[in-house]
Amino acid sequence: MTGAEAIESFNIHFDRVTSFSAPGYLTAEILLFLNNAQDQFIKDRAFGKNFQPPAFEDNQKRVVDLAPLLARQTITSGVSLNTAYGSHAYTVAKSAVQSGRVLYTLGVEARVTRTNPTISAEYIKCDPMKTEYIGKFFQSATNRTHHVYPMLVETNNNWIIIGDYYTSLIDRAIIEVMRRPYPITAVMAEYNTTYAAGYMNLDPSVHQEIVDIAVHEAFLAISDQRYQAKTSQEQMNTN
Repeated sequence: MTGAEAIESFNIHFDRVTSFSAPGYLTAEILLFLNNAQDQFIKDRAFGKNFQPPAFEDNQKRVVDLAPLLARQTITSGVSLNTAYGSHAYTVAKSAVQSGRVLYTLGVEARVTRTNPTISAEYIKCDPMKTEYIGKFFQSATNRTHHVYPMLVETNNNWIIIGDYYTSLIDRAIIEVMRRPYPITAVMAEYNTTYAAGYMNLDPSVHQEIVDIAVHEAFLAISDQRYQAKTSQEQMNTN
């Protein structure tokens, strides 16, 4: 679908589920529902609906659905020392990856030079950790750490890669991310594998699913009693 076709499909399906008895929405309101639906679709595919399995990579269809948003980028000159996280910590700015359009982090690999064991400029996958454990991995004169796999801490704006006592250099990184989709607009062209503001960002095979989510939320917004009854019945059937 193009952006205009998504709006038209929304109107058709919204009229159908309301039996033409509900007032229509303005284009700006429809776009709000469509963009909220696109965000919901991506979140559900990435983490599972209500954070229940299957999630991303647990199901091949989910991988295919989100494939247009996946990106892998090598950072060759944007890795900088960050002593705020210990003497062997490094920072990669999110703004340096995919023009800052990072939605979710899928993985980080760091190019490490170290001893014990000896590694010379080889990529090693980083281990994500909770911020509450950061202090345990700070390399300092009083804390001689040993962990072959660099630890990874994510903040709003950066990835922090923490090496151990035997790490002498981390100079490059490979970042795998899910990119933030561009907002759906009325003038968006059909998806053509181009990740850009002028094109739909997801494959046409999922566009109707996004419209259906938008219609569902629009119906909820009007507080229609028939919708509430339908939702209650669906919940009973699910349980």
